[in-house]
Amino acid sequence: MSAHPLKISWCFSARSMLVYKPSLAIGKSANTLSNKRAALLFLLFMFYGPAIQVVGEFRYVEIVVLVLLVFNFSRAVRYLGNLEKLLISLFLLAAMAHVVADLVTNASIEGTIKRTGTYIILAMLIIGLHWLAHGDVARIRWMLAGYCLSYLIVYLAGIETPSRGYLIGPWRLGLGMATTIGVALMIAWQPRLQRIGGLALLAMAGIHWMSEGRSVAAITAVTGMLALSSSLRSSYYPAPFNPWIVIGFIVFSSVGIICLNYGLEIATENKMFPSEMQKKMETQFASRYGLLGGGRPDAFVALYAISKRPFLGHGSTNLDPDVWYFYSELNAEMYAQMNDYERILLHELNKEWVLGTPSHSHLLGAWADAGIIAALCWFAVLGLCIYVFVRVMFWRHCLAPLIVLIAVSTIWDILFSPGPARMDMAFRILILTHAVKLLRTFDLCMTRNLVVQRRHQISQTSDLGCFAKGP
Repeated sequence: MSAHPLKISWCFSARSMLVYKPSLAIGKSANTLSNKRAALLFLLFMFYGPAIQVVGEFRYVEIVVLVLLVFNFSRAVRYLGNLEKLLISLFLLAAMAHVVADLVTNASIEGTIKRTGTYIILAMLIIGLHWLAHGDVARIRWMLAGYCLSYLIVYLAGIETPSRGYLIGPWRLGLGMATTIGVALMIAWQPRLQRIGGLALLAMAGIHWMSEGRSVAAITAVTGMLALSSSLRSSYYPAPFNPWIVIGFIVFSSVGIICLNYGLEIATENKMFPSEMQKKMETQFASRYGLLGGGRPDAFVALYAISKRPFLGHGSTNLDPDVWYFYSELNAEMYAQMNDYERILLHELNKEWVLGTPSHSHLLGAWADAGIIAALCWFAVLGLCIYVFVRVMFWRHCLAPLIVLIAVSTIWDILFSPGPARMDMAFRILILTHAVKLLRTFDLCMTRNLVVQRRHQISQTSDLGCFAKGP
């Protein structure tokens, strides 16, 4: 049996009623040995950045985790719950779907090995990280602290990473997000910093915006506002999951995106941005689909590709000619105001492209390449993120800002970022599944409290009835 991630603390009130203390739900290392192991994990993930080229790029930390997993596989699987097993099964199913799709469409063998290997290794890393964490929140915090610090170490040491151009623009290519996670991690370590931490996250959002990291700025701003609002609330219990909240959130987000798009368009017309960002905004608003089409044309291209072959996909390295022309057209029309449309269109059409359907999305990329079966794993992770976000967003808990940040950033990456980055996604799934266990523990304790309180009321009523009858 797997070790339970949380230590449940109970106490008796003055009325002898069993009451659960939610403030004691944060697990701590039980002994000095656990602290030493957490420190070793911190040192391991401090060197997350460097990588080696073997068919694809492998980070040294990935190799260490996989080697440890090989010698401890039977022990490691004991730390997996049903949710983790489901996600791992779906990732392995996605790997099989890529093999089948590539065989049918005669895709490149090298592309098949890379895509299939990515999903298999991701599944193995999920197992490895859950085993290393042992369900202990202290270990998870130390692992995450080392992971965040690694981005700074790599930059200061001048080490190249799989993120091309990281040493030129480190803030936009990982250091900024790692710093933001570090702020949320400080709140997880020191709950008293939650209100100040919310303000710090809002300040970080401003820094991301000035650094032209618009998506990270929006994610950080949402996390900061929710952290600040939840610190002012008195509820220490997570909200129950309500599908209507999800529907309302989708509607509210859609209206907000439309209003934001119009607002940014007006700001662009009035030249209210710094020079570099102003030029970028003008170029992207020239797209027929507005800012989203200019910023993520690959997403529209992937949707077009999916509409042509929704069940089997086009293969890992194949590209439909109609899809390629649509992609080239979208890229070229952003420069129409420069009277350079035809030259850029011809340039785009003459490019050599062997990376499959352009998507810039985990979900759409898997769907376009290998069909709906391959996309199921990302639908599952997306559903997990939405569930956790809805329940945690207004929760007054020191782990809530970190969980919200991970959930929102994962939603964005699944929809609008290329990948997956194997270790990054395995880390996020570790935190999200731990959040689900935390929520289940609170739900169980709330149910037990209600049952005990009800029994106490019944016993009091029975005692009063006996006294009323007399001897």
